[in-house]
Order: sequence, then C-alpha cells, then structure tokens
Amino acid sequence: MTKTINISDEAYERLSERKKDNSESFSQVIVRLMPKLKTFEELRKEWEKLEKLSPEDEKILRTAVNE
Repeated sequence: MTKTINISDEAYERLSERKKDNSESFSQVIVRLMPKLKTFEELRKEWEKLEKLSPEDEKILRTAVNE
C-alpha cells in the first residue's frame, strides 16, 4: 500500500541527498535510515551480546561522559 505525504522543500532535499542512486526510492531511503523501533527486551538482549569494556576503556568512557 502506498501513502501520499507532504514534506517541506528542505526535507525533500535532505531525503534526496541521501539516495544511494537514482534507482533507490524515497521509501527505501526512509526504511534504510530509520530502523524499526525495538522493545526494551530486544535492546537488553543485544546489550548482553556486546563485548565487555576493558577497565581502561571503561575509565576513558566514564571520563568522556562526565566532561
């Protein structure tokens, strides 16, 4: 199903600039740039898969966040 939407000239230009090539539709650009929202549980599961930070990297990250 398709829908018609109205967007500003600025929004159109920004969307157009992000097309990979002329064969990519605006719908494809939007889907590529705006991933589906995830539930908290999905995010938690992904977080658990991440490699743990080393103590040194954790210190660097905490310092950067607190600045």
